Amino acid sequence: MQDTDKPVFASTSLGRRFVRLASRLLAIGMVVLAIVLVASTLGSVHDTATSWHVIVPR
Repeated sequence: MQDTDKPVFASTSLGRRFVRLASRLLAIGMVVLAIVLVASTLGSVHDTATSWHVIVPR
């Protein structure tokens, strides 16, 4: 019975490895996206805050 389960276990472990890799990549992508969103939000707030005080020389 264990011999018949080996191919199924091999494909299952391969599937689990793929799912683990995909979830890890998805988590990394979500973290990077959150960092980019926070950085762009802070950058736009900083730009709007400093644009009031910046005097452009002509």
